[in-house]
Amino acid sequence: MIWDDKVWGGDLWRYLSQPKRHNKHRTHAKSIGLGKIPNRVGIEHRPDEFDDRRFIGDWEGDTVIQDHKQSGLVTLVV
Repeated sequence: MIWDDKVWGGDLWRYLSQPKRHNKHRTHAKSIGLGKIPNRVGIEHRPDEFDDRRFIGDWEGDTVIQDHKQSGLVTLVV
């Protein structure tokens, strides 16, 4: 809201203790496709026999990564 005020000619931004930070790394990373899995197939396209879970030994895995890869969680289900 304060930065919108600056665009419209306001002066609220002058009272901020720090200037507006630009996150160039994140913008650049998104523009060149970092963090994308090539040839990814969504879970909605997996075969129906995996939904039945009739076979022993079929593993399902998922990963959750937090805050710029500082920590993560991996879940595996048989």
